[in-house]
Amino acid sequence: CKVSAVLPSGLQVFINDLKVYGKIPTGFLSEFPSLSAQIHANIKEGDKFEVVALVNNLFSRRDVEYYRKGAITDFKDINPGDVLRCFVKSTDADSIELECPLRNFNDSIKLNRNAFDTIDDINLNTDDICYVSVIAKNESHHNSLYVTPALHKVWKNEMDLPLGMVQSFIADNKFLLSKSKKLGKFSVGQRITGTVKNIIGNNLLLEIEDGIFAQGTVDNVQSFKIGGTVKDSVIVWLDPLQSMIHVTLKDKCKEEISVDQKIDEKMVNEKKHKAIVVFFNDYVTV
Repeated sequence: CKVSAVLPSGLQVFINDLKVYGKIPTGFLSEFPSLSAQIHANIKEGDKFEVVALVNNLFSRRDVEYYRKGAITDFKDINPGDVLRCFVKSTDADSIELECPLRNFNDSIKLNRNAFDTIDDINLNTDDICYVSVIAKNESHHNSLYVTPALHKVWKNEMDLPLGMVQSFIADNKFLLSKSKKLGKFSVGQRITGTVKNIIGNNLLLEIEDGIFAQGTVDNVQSFKIGGTVKDSVIVWLDPLQSMIHVTLKDKCKEEISVDQKIDEKMVNEKKHKAIVVFFNDYVTV
């Protein structure tokens, strides 16, 4: 698609293959709500990227990989036990209405909030993703579906789904970095030098360049002072949401991180080796 207009609620796009205009709501730009708004803020008129057609001239950037991997797209191909990816059409205090993009299926799916097997409140908003497992389908009555969102039915403890979420998060993070003038020139594993601007507990805030900051923890914080220079900090994560570079300042970590990012073959073949966590957030651990 090519972006023809950036709207407050999303994007208007032109689909060259279909010769039609369509809309991408902000929530359909990323699987992660916190990244969706940031991607929307960084997209300009004329930008081009891949999308997938969902329903009623609605298109999605976030669902491209899901459908590329061979997801079910037609009602006639559905069988009980299949897991479908839907999105929230509307919600109220008692129920959640889902839209399931399928050919030959024009009905929405209404779920009672009690259908979710959790004691926590279900915090689903319009356009959010929701997976359901098919219990039965009725082809004689308006092609209707009976489904459950119970976690043990939609996720069988296999790693494909969580791994795909991590990959999606990293891909969106890279997209935002490509749009960032401040952080786009840096890379994970790069060694940088900065000036200590602040010390909070065991955490140093460094200024790398004018208006570009990095942070990381140290073992011996008393040996640093504000205004001092710190050399050879190793970048472990770039966060375009907070415009922050995360670094490791610990000597042991710096010694063991390879500048060329190549893994020693002996390490791959070892059955056990210790790992050091240098950064983590809700989606990735480095």
